[in-house]
Amino acid sequence: MVVRGSYASTDEDFLNPYGQVTVPGQRFGSASVESRVAGATRVTLGFEVEFNRNRLVENTRRTVGARVAHQFNDMLQAHVGLDGRWFDDRKASHTVTSRLLSAGAEWSPVERLQTSITREQNLGTADPTYSNQTILGARVTMTPGNELYVTQRFSSAPIIPISGVEAGGLSSSPLSTRETASGVTSRLGRYTSLNNRYTLESTINGTDSFAVLGLLTSIPVRKGLSLDWSLDHGVHLAGSGEGYVGVHSASCLSRMTICARRLDMSCGGGRYPSILSVSVESDV
Repeated sequence: MVVRGSYASTDEDFLNPYGQVTVPGQRFGSASVESRVAGATRVTLGFEVEFNRNRLVENTRRTVGARVAHQFNDMLQAHVGLDGRWFDDRKASHTVTSRLLSAGAEWSPVERLQTSITREQNLGTADPTYSNQTILGARVTMTPGNELYVTQRFSSAPIIPISGVEAGGLSSSPLSTRETASGVTSRLGRYTSLNNRYTLESTINGTDSFAVLGLLTSIPVRKGLSLDWSLDHGVHLAGSGEGYVGVHSASCLSRMTICARRLDMSCGGGRYPSILSVSVESDV
């Protein structure tokens, strides 16, 4: 059995429009339990809660989810899940109760090729951030140290953020219904990887394109302790968006995995305060 938990909190001056859930005035926590129930079948139960409060928004979202994954053989794995969400927008006096059914499969027809497909379908009213969508992906191992990948997302509606990312003075993430990304991941030595990718985001205002250079390094300090850091430099090539630079550092202690992370972000020439988050993972 694997138990996971995480917590993050930011003040109202923070902004990271391109990274994970790190936005101004947000608190986010999650917990999950994963267990192997029968041979190659795993069940995961999870809970998430998100609070957003800044000059633009004041809302809460709670999520309860269950997921079942089964490994049929060395080539095929499938999963199905159901998430229930309760979204309360106190500024707009509006609530949304939604249920999202997801199903997907990962298939590796040959040793060097991995493909995936995921479908997410709302059973009734949709949460603003979770529209109906299909995600396709493929990854090809070209050499032992180089992988080529491509992903494609099709959705029925734009992903609407509920966190008020405009509070930091920048526009929100592009309201895209189609996103295409392709890139190459290369291992540079034993502890460092280089990730180059090209992204297209189709929105109601046109198409934005980004070229992103990413660098990830993981350095073992001693048995059970490692230091990680990464750098992403996104160059905006076309459209109305902006480029960005993100620096991420972490220290991880295991056998029980405890990670403390720090993220510094700059975008469009401006710099924004840091965030510190903590996550825990343990085998019990």
